[in-house]
Amino acid sequence: MPAHIRRRQPLRHHKPMKTAQKIILFFSIFIFFFFLPFSTFAIETGTMGIYPTFWDKSDLKTKSWFIYQLDKGETKEDIVTVINNSSEILNLKIYPVDAKTTADGAFSPLMEEEPKENVGAWISLPFGELTFKPHEKKEIKFSIAIPSDASVGEHAGAIIIENKNLSQTNQAGVGLNIKERVGVRVYETIPGEKIIKLLLKDLSFKKFSGIYTFVFQFRNDGNIILYPKASVYIKQLWGTKIKTFENQPLGAIFPGKEIGAQIRWEDAPQLAVGRAETAIAFADQKISKSTWVVILPWWLIIPVLAGILLFGFWKLKHLVHHHQKFKELMKIPEEETEDHHHKTVITIVISITIILAGLGIFAFYKVITTWQLRQKIVNTTSQVKVTLTPTPLPTPVILTSEQKKNIPLVILNASGVRFAAANTKEFLESKGYQVKEIGNWEEEKETTFVSFNKEDFASASAAIVYDLKEMYTLPEAKLDPKQMEKIIIFIGKDKK
Repeated sequence: MPAHIRRRQPLRHHKPMKTAQKIILFFSIFIFFFFLPFSTFAIETGTMGIYPTFWDKSDLKTKSWFIYQLDKGETKEDIVTVINNSSEILNLKIYPVDAKTTADGAFSPLMEEEPKENVGAWISLPFGELTFKPHEKKEIKFSIAIPSDASVGEHAGAIIIENKNLSQTNQAGVGLNIKERVGVRVYETIPGEKIIKLLLKDLSFKKFSGIYTFVFQFRNDGNIILYPKASVYIKQLWGTKIKTFENQPLGAIFPGKEIGAQIRWEDAPQLAVGRAETAIAFADQKISKSTWVVILPWWLIIPVLAGILLFGFWKLKHLVHHHQKFKELMKIPEEETEDHHHKTVITIVISITIILAGLGIFAFYKVITTWQLRQKIVNTTSQVKVTLTPTPLPTPVILTSEQKKNIPLVILNASGVRFAAANTKEFLESKGYQVKEIGNWEEEKETTFVSFNKEDFASASAAIVYDLKEMYTLPEAKLDPKQMEKIIIFIGKDKK
């Protein structure tokens, strides 16, 4: 960012498709290095790769990303290197796209058919298709032209190469056609007044899938990409410190965009009532906000509510029986006071009985439903031992964000390592999945596997296996038609 850019202070408030024999699905694979791009420079798969031809030795990020600081109306020519890593002829498409961040702050390039209004519209390539001989490398010239009416600040996009040759694989009897894409990021900063303006719209403390979680909702009203980090200090009402989270990254927020970020409290106590003071650091500034932290087990809520009700009815009875002014105010005749006293006692007994019965029924229902779920999982896994057979690992795939959110995903810890299921849940949710439930499995497993019950789940299971390879050595997918209608991940001892 040029030195002449001025800085304004931020505001302080901030189907699968149905066929008779075969399912054809298309996946896009986006390979980007989000947090430490300089640890691996060539952005590649085993099939193809793309990366900047020239880079600035003073900035290692430029080995993986194109980083520009062009002014309005300025044009620059550059070169990108594309390589065929395979021993076959490759027919590729090449095109620019805009980029966004996902709901939780991860970098995500758009699809080819989506509208281009930013960096994707500013980049010009000499052609849209090209053919590579085995192991051939080509240098491709392109230009980026900044419009005269472009907004000051930071903009992001990508140059994508896409394999036109669909690779085919078979996952548990389901035919998959795999469309593979790889991309290199392009960042452009237009000089001008630098506006840093982050709004923390909401901070709450909730329970998701059995884990207490701090939920942040941000909006970036400035013109640069922000990378906020949060520190959370939790204290009981009487001042005792319970837990501290230091400098937790919350993802990236593009200008004009919103994200929701989370910090999960996996070792939360059974009982806590206090305040959480939160400090959000971004750029060279900070904002602060606090929220209540209330953790009460259901077995404690019942006597507390009963006690409150008893006290309220006792106070009412006391007023009716002993205070003349209250009688006059409520227009209760003297001769009715004694009768009213008996009715009050009866009302107290009946009300408390009804409330306690309702709470008891609710607690019994929760216990029974939890037990039933566990029994289903027990029965499923018993069947797994004799009926599941591993299927070959598919070509790497990634589902769309919407597909990931709709997967009925359960994680069971069979590794014997504490918090393994919770850590895997956090990892998968960082990739866009929504884990419905987590738990422990009594029998330990040596390797991690994904169990699913029908062919409609084959593509999702294949994608999950691919993602799990970042955490586990030998994940595999297994089909069990008798399993309940969920995808279950059994965490083994093969963590990398």
